[in-house]
Parts: sequence; structure tokens; C-alpha cells
Amino acid sequence: MKVDYQKTFIYKLCCKDVNVKDIYVGHTTDYKSRNDSHKSNCNNPNNKEYNNYKYQFIRDNGGYSNWVMIKIKDYPCKNKR
Repeated sequence: MKVDYQKTFIYKLCCKDVNVKDIYVGHTTDYKSRNDSHKSNCNNPNNKEYNNYKYQFIRDNGGYSNWVMIKIKDYPCKNKR
């Protein structure tokens, strides 16, 4: 499947607990796919990303269900670079 980089946008993952100030900022062209990927990476111990700091932090702060992915800004691009 060809990626349409014109649909790129910047997003943040932030905790629903207002006392947790740390956020993660990323980019994607597909909200649902990226959100599902974060959820899987965070919850599946067999996933190679499972022990990544951001997912450990999310688990330590209520788990993925306590976090939300919010679109910040459209950022159309010509290509991946």
C-alpha cells in the first residue's frame, strides 16, 4: 500500500491524569493504524517495542486506556524524508 505523505499530521499521546505532564509527540498519515500500533506495542509483551521507555511509562501511568492520541497539526509532506 502506497503511503500518501500529503496526509501527514503531528500528534501527541497524553495521559488523562492531569498530574502526568509528560507527553509523546509523533507523526503519521493514518490515525487509526498508528493508534492501534501504539496500543499493541504497549500491551503485547511479545512485541519488540514493548520494553521501549515510552510504553513502560504509559503502563506505569494507568496503561494505554488511560492515554489519548490527539492530532496537533496537519503537516503535509512530499515524501518520507
